[in-house]
Amino acid sequence: MGEFWDSLDVMNWPIYFQWVATVMVYLQFDVSFIFVKPSCYVNISVTPYEEFVIGISFPLLLISTTKILFMGMTCWLRACKDPEEVERREKKSKQYKEKIMMLVLSMLFVTYTYTCNVIFALYGQTCEKFYLDEDQLQFVSLMRSDYSIECKTKLHAKYTTAAYIATIYVVLFPGYLFIQLWRYSTKDCDHSSSVQDGTCRRKKYPPWLYFLCENYKPAFWYWEIVELGRKVLQTIVVILYGYDSSLSILVSVTIAVIFLSLNAAYAPMKDHFEHRLQQASLWAIFLNMLVAAVPIPADQDSAALITGGLLCVINLGVLLIIIGTCTSLICCQKSPVVNSGVTIYFAAQGSNIN
Repeated sequence: MGEFWDSLDVMNWPIYFQWVATVMVYLQFDVSFIFVKPSCYVNISVTPYEEFVIGISFPLLLISTTKILFMGMTCWLRACKDPEEVERREKKSKQYKEKIMMLVLSMLFVTYTYTCNVIFALYGQTCEKFYLDEDQLQFVSLMRSDYSIECKTKLHAKYTTAAYIATIYVVLFPGYLFIQLWRYSTKDCDHSSSVQDGTCRRKKYPPWLYFLCENYKPAFWYWEIVELGRKVLQTIVVILYGYDSSLSILVSVTIAVIFLSLNAAYAPMKDHFEHRLQQASLWAIFLNMLVAAVPIPADQDSAALITGGLLCVINLGVLLIIIGTCTSLICCQKSPVVNSGVTIYFAAQGSNIN
């Protein structure tokens, strides 16, 4: 939901939504907002060009560093001639690689939505024409997110081309995750253990990949990739066509309805409470988009106040459920969410979870 508040922050939301929006932006790990944007304290302004460079440089640097580390480990293994030492180094190298893969994959997964946003923001469709004469012969084309940037310049054309090329990452990252999940999902479990058993699934998936499918039923090992696609699809429509576009509202509401129906029909999550929580979140998104699609005249202050209050109650209800759930689960430590955190921790320590 953080992506929506971030993308729709120019809408005239009720004043009590602002602190919720701020928290959600922090939760979605918007790098430029957290570390760069507070220009009221430091005289720093970040343009969409700079955000694009930051967003693209981070995964490229992370992947390149990982590749160099793995090549160094390979050279370290080949430099040894003693068979016993080679075996010891191979075991240690495997542990190091699992730790590195866990860290890298987690960071790429967390920052994926932000990276997609800065890429989409430089697409050609994000520019608006402003006509300078009544005959609409003279016009200036400006970026919707930053009116100080003119689109008909060579610099902007270069960044737009770079954004289209960077779209490869938008497709490759979830594609890589899907292929890896599919590859390990085809492995057979021990017939003595149930497929539903978490121990069996941990043997099928490596620790650095297991956290993506732990909360879902075995038949829905790919659902986290579907969720990534939903987030990207919903935000790209708003970024490209604007928050007030009829097309963006129609597509956003349609996507919300489709995923709400799919989640209700198939119930991909293992834990029933987490399934209901996901349903509540999807309902909140759907109602937010539905209310945003209905224009309220400026003179009807009471209607706007009632609508804003209703939305506030719905969203705060979802947040309170999440907070209460996390608190109770941390105390009892029986949920897949907690188990996922335990999996990540022990994988980082190089231990096996039985």
